[in-house]
Amino acid sequence: MTGKKKAMAAGPAVYAVYGQSGEYSDHMEWYICYYTDKALARNHAELAAAEDRRIRQWLQDHDHDTWSDAAKRACANPWDASRDSSTVGYSGCEYGVIELRPGPLLAKRSLRSTARMPA
Repeated sequence: MTGKKKAMAAGPAVYAVYGQSGEYSDHMEWYICYYTDKALARNHAELAAAEDRRIRQWLQDHDHDTWSDAAKRACANPWDASRDSSTVGYSGCEYGVIELRPGPLLAKRSLRSTARMPA
């Protein structure tokens, strides 16, 4: 079987954009959306990361606690609808892309074990 046929037999890939925040016991990971085009998924992750940097700078400039009403409004990231001030954390959020293909259940696979999006 040629490489092309093997890829087709495995099924088409989808690219999941994910976010993560925190460290050790307060570490959280979540999926944001899926794309069939890897470039679109990476672009989405990059836009979410850029907005996270803007939000973190706003919080620093305005000396806001992430739980204040103003901070909750400012922490809304249009590229990450599941994000709120509780997911900001002191370490900020990181975003990446993971490739998913049809196959055995992935429940045992952690996002942490996947490759990170290049910086």
